[in-house]
Amino acid sequence: MKKRFGILLVILFIASIGFILFNNSSIKTLKTSNQDLKVKVEKLEKQKNTLDSEKQKLLQDKKTIEDKLNK
Repeated sequence: MKKRFGILLVILFIASIGFILFNNSSIKTLKTSNQDLKVKVEKLEKQKNTLDSEKQKLLQDKKTIEDKLNK
């Protein structure tokens, strides 16, 4: 009985170590993915800001042209 209990404890210990190692690798993968997504978001925000400034410039040009046509 004690031998079976000892074997069971060893199996549980090995399984818990395996689970911990698997969990740590999953966390590292998630951190890497999260970092990549942050970089992509920053690039998209820069593009958005650039497009917003271009839009404002085009709206000003449009208003200027409309004003010239109305005169």
